[in-house]
Amino acid sequence: MQSILKYKWYIIAAGLVIILYKYWSKIKSFFLTANSMSGTLGMRNNNPLNIRYNSGNHWQGLTGENKGFCTFKSRVYGYRAAFVNLQTYNVAGKDTIREIINKWAPATENNTAAYISRCIESHRLFAGCKEQL
Repeated sequence: MQSILKYKWYIIAAGLVIILYKYWSKIKSFFLTANSMSGTLGMRNNNPLNIRYNSGNHWQGLTGENKGFCTFKSRVYGYRAAFVNLQTYNVAGKDTIREIINKWAPATENNTAAYISRCIESHRLFAGCKEQL
């Protein structure tokens, strides 16, 4: 089972490398452009995946909170926290898109069903597989 999970993460990592290679100039300017006064709240907070603030979490690069969400020194720290969060979900046995999104973006705050449907469809197109990661 462990080797299967490792294989899935290799596929995801390979996909990320392809995306990084294809869009490097846009990605580089995205991370290196410091314009904290524009964009969404998540982008102004350097927290692009909108992780909720919890005083018990000691994220690297955490600078505080804004409207209930973590603020980070840079977007790199915000993405790092998001990846750590997702890895924690995987360790806890949440290994389907549905389980991850239900935890990450609960229906009390989001149109979770539509979010899940869109992500499942995108994942199928990208990875050629079913819902499970």
